Amino acid sequence: MAAAIASLWAAGCAHAPAASTAPGTPAAEEEHRHGMRGAKEPIPLPHLIVDGDSGDELADRNFDEKLRAARVIYVGEEHPNPHDHAAEVEVLERAYAADPSLGLGMEMLPHQYQGSLDAYVGGTLDEAGFLKAVAWEETWGYEWGLYKPLLEFCRAHKLPAYALNAARDLAHAVAKGGVDGLTPAQKAELPEMKPGPEAHRELVREAFAQHPHAKFDEAKFERF
Repeated sequence: MAAAIASLWAAGCAHAPAASTAPGTPAAEEEHRHGMRGAKEPIPLPHLIVDGDSGDELADRNFDEKLRAARVIYVGEEHPNPHDHAAEVEVLERAYAADPSLGLGMEMLPHQYQGSLDAYVGGTLDEAGFLKAVAWEETWGYEWGLYKPLLEFCRAHKLPAYALNAARDLAHAVAKGGVDGLTPAQKAELPEMKPGPEAHRELVREAFAQHPHAKFDEAKFERF
């Protein structure tokens, strides 16, 4: 896994909405107690790790072997869910223990903030300066404390972190008119893009169709 990127949250925006819990039920009380809509830091819960192909529980050794063999590790999240963020921290820690030659990819930061991210992870920019430099509240807006432990881990272990997102105006331009509607300058900002596996496309289609906004629209899905 030399020079691999642990790309946390790359699947974070393509998820179905979580089922709501009925008020007064034990599940609702647990959700409230753990701050599902207001936690300021990750909250771990007891959990099992299962193989996505077989559904079988993975022993620690088997999970670590899978981490060691991976080139890229994606961890999806429900953005305000503190338990998802605790899982991200655990995966990063275990991936580092399996092979320390890795870095952290951050979906929510546009690539133009790479310099500020480098400075923060490298210890030459403090927390307040970093949040201001990347306009965290406007760029992402979710509770900073949920993500802070990941970057603290990178600072402590001198790991690189990468701003993976496209610039917001570029993403909006694609959403409005598709790739074909971009200007030559905007197209120059894009990497080479190839369609993914059909099975993944259908998985994304299912998730897209469950978003609460508007009715499913084929043209919107294609731009998405």
